[in-house]
Parts: sequence; structure tokens; C-alpha cells
Amino acid sequence: MIISEVLSGLEQDGSAANRRLLGERGVCGKAFGVDPLRMHQWRARIGTDHALAQQLWHSENHDARLLACMIADSGAWSAAALDLWAGAIDNPLLVHAFASMVAGTVHAEERLLVWVQSPSRWLSLLGWKLVAMHADQTAAGRDPRAAADQTAAGRDPRAAVDPTAAGGEECYAALLRRLPQDFVVAEEQVREAMRLALAAIGRACPALADEAGACGESLGLRSPSC
Repeated sequence: MIISEVLSGLEQDGSAANRRLLGERGVCGKAFGVDPLRMHQWRARIGTDHALAQQLWHSENHDARLLACMIADSGAWSAAALDLWAGAIDNPLLVHAFASMVAGTVHAEERLLVWVQSPSRWLSLLGWKLVAMHADQTAAGRDPRAAADQTAAGRDPRAAVDPTAAGGEECYAALLRRLPQDFVVAEEQVREAMRLALAAIGRACPALADEAGACGESLGLRSPSC
């Protein structure tokens, strides 16, 4: 499928009502206003097409970028390429879509540790959203560090994971150490992502559950077990 065909189809599927809703949810740039159900139909129709995803992203259209996140090949990324896309994110809907895509790559853990430290509102939000997704994958028994490699090799990516393995517990412990100081100065959207990340870490790593709980209590947050 070629880029012009997809953009034309997305434009036809858009509506003024949906564009107004996108505006209310923080989307300020170009957008067609495609219904989410229709967007998933586009994803099913296209499948995985990394080259097309790159072209859609470069169109700078919000709907096209959402679709790009859906059809990108999780095994085709470099850390530098992920950073390039991440730097262009400018709304919370795209943050969620991009984080969901990055969570399936082998770069997820290293990028989240970088992005949570960013002074950029959107990169910080992206980083903490990705922390929650990464930890939820671990809590569910999936190894977020190996899923992309397993899929590429034709094996089941839902292999059991030990959260105390190198990288897992160390990563979460480092995030717990920095979360309180970041929370104090964060915007409300980022704070909510931090709360979700804290809860997910508590579920993913039993050895850190008490520390996560104490961290939440010190910040006046609900228990990570909630």
C-alpha cells in the first residue's frame, strides 16, 4: 500500500466532530479525525510495514502518526530512531500510542531510563508511561526485554520472566529512587503516569513492593496494590 492511498483514505474517514474531540484532548496540529475503531481496521488491513510507518510519521498528521505507531516493525528500531520520533511528540494521545509501540522493542528499558530524566514534558510523560507498560509486562510474566527477539525468531514471547534478573529489579529500584524528587516538580499529567508506574512496579517486583508502598505513602498516593 502506498502513502498517498493511505493518507487519502484516512482523510475520507475523518470527521469534523472527531477533530473537535481531538482538539479537546490536546491535539493542536494537523489531524483528520479518524474514529479509533476505523484506525484499528486500517492496522489490520496493512499489517506490519515499517517503511510505510516512516512515511506516515513524516507527514506530521496526527492520525497518520497514530497509524504509524500501530504498523511499525518492533524489531526494526535503533535507539537513535526512537529518540528522533519521540522528540516530535506533542500530545498525550500520541504519547500513549508511541509508548505502546516502544514497549515491544528491545530498547524499551534503556529508553525509558533516558526519557524519565528529560526536562521535556512530553518526553518525561512518555518515559513514565513506558515504565508502567514495561512493569505491567513483567508482572504478567512476559519478559519485555526479550519479547521482540522471541517474536523475530518465531518463538512465543510470553516466556516467564524473573523480575530480579539483571536489569529488571535494578531498573525499577533506580526509578523508585528518582520518582519522589521528580514528582514534586512534575505537571499533573506526568504525576498521573508516575502513579501508574509506581503501582506497576509494586506488582512486577515483590522485592520492591514495600519500598514502592512507602514511596507512594510519602507522596500521598494510593497504595501500589490498588
